[in-house]
Amino acid sequence: MVTYRAEVKKSVKPNLGGSIFFILLLLLAVYILIGSPFFEIQKVEVKGNKFYTTEKIKSLADIDLHKNIFKVNLSAASSRIRKLPMIREAEVKRELPSGVIISVVEREPVAFLFVLQNFIMLDEEGVYCRKSKVGEADLPVITGFDVRIPSEGQAIQNQFLTIALEVVKSLPQGLNNTLSEINVDKNKKITIYTLAGIQCRMGFSDNIVRKGDVLGQVLDKLEDREIDYIDLSTADCPVIKYK
Repeated sequence: MVTYRAEVKKSVKPNLGGSIFFILLLLLAVYILIGSPFFEIQKVEVKGNKFYTTEKIKSLADIDLHKNIFKVNLSAASSRIRKLPMIREAEVKRELPSGVIISVVEREPVAFLFVLQNFIMLDEEGVYCRKSKVGEADLPVITGFDVRIPSEGQAIQNQFLTIALEVVKSLPQGLNNTLSEINVDKNKKITIYTLAGIQCRMGFSDNIVRKGDVLGQVLDKLEDREIDYIDLSTADCPVIKYK
């Protein structure tokens, strides 16, 4: 004879006391983090700035000393800093228990643009950095076309400017330092001028890297003779016209 034994399932009662204890422990931890003077901000450090002063960046970040470090809105602080036209990137981080680090990357001007009787500085992305004087930095002046100028910190949208900036980025750095002007005409042909007054006809922007390398070699080998122009419309067949 087979005997069947019924199993009685026991209901599991929730551990209400343990849950309440966990919640209280969590609230206590939050209170300690937010209310403890141990986490009050004692130092705000700025890294990466050259053009803007540390005080200027701290002022825009608007982070109060002795404020609880967890109450600081890091995203809002970095957004305020990025409104500066010469700032390309900004990051604000906590450094526990009581420090805040502001890291910035400033824009590097690569050329001047002469518009509306003023010289303005541009970075490699065509962003209008600030007004300037042409002798303030050893940068070439971009000429040959008109542009509509946006607010500082905004990029200038212009096809001729794009070509000119591509020339700046493509030429060897040593050669860039010897240039006074980059001209792009209405046909998109490029002419650059050295600080010595030598006219270099580069043609169109195709193969501009190779043209820059050849031009650098030609300029290095020039004798002390007056030159009318150098024609590099064809990269591997430079033409030198002496006066």
